[in-house]
Amino acid sequence: MDKMKQIVLFCCLLVPILAQAQNPQSWLQTLPPPFESIEIKISTNLLGTVKTNAVDPNPKGSPRLWRAPERINNYFHPGAVWEMRSYPVAGGHGHQACYDANGILIRSGVAAGTADFVSTVNSAGLIVPSEGHRNEDVWPFIRAAQLDGNPCLPNRVWAPTNFKRPMIYQGPCLDMYLQVRPPLPTGTRPRP
Repeated sequence: MDKMKQIVLFCCLLVPILAQAQNPQSWLQTLPPPFESIEIKISTNLLGTVKTNAVDPNPKGSPRLWRAPERINNYFHPGAVWEMRSYPVAGGHGHQACYDANGILIRSGVAAGTADFVSTVNSAGLIVPSEGHRNEDVWPFIRAAQLDGNPCLPNRVWAPTNFKRPMIYQGPCLDMYLQVRPPLPTGTRPRP
């Protein structure tokens, strides 16, 4: 399939996303800004085993807007080592922020996190797979990667969490996806 047909097909996939609201950008402004960086602690035990942990940057005593950082090792966000996911905001939307090995926020490209029309985090702060997140956020991302020529398939159909092989190219379809699911729709905030 030539590139023009791919772009037209992907645009057809975006129509439902863009039709979700009168102003498709309005929900993005409700998402909490991610931290610019997270602190990484490296420790060695008596046996010489090195352990790397990310420190939770959420200020003590304030409302939790984000889950604590967790390791991420997948092909959806190549180069990302840590991720944080926001608690859902009004309307059930969420936000994912990805960080490199040094705890620096990845600000652009497929390695960065994205705004999620349907949050993967419930009100108790647990990550739960949902049909809404799969259909509104994950599958359009997968299709965009495939239409850009990446020979990648999801690891699971019902609740894809990874590709079976790495992405090799970010092209116009993934660029369009990132325009409607931007990594930083509300800017950033400093680490406390």
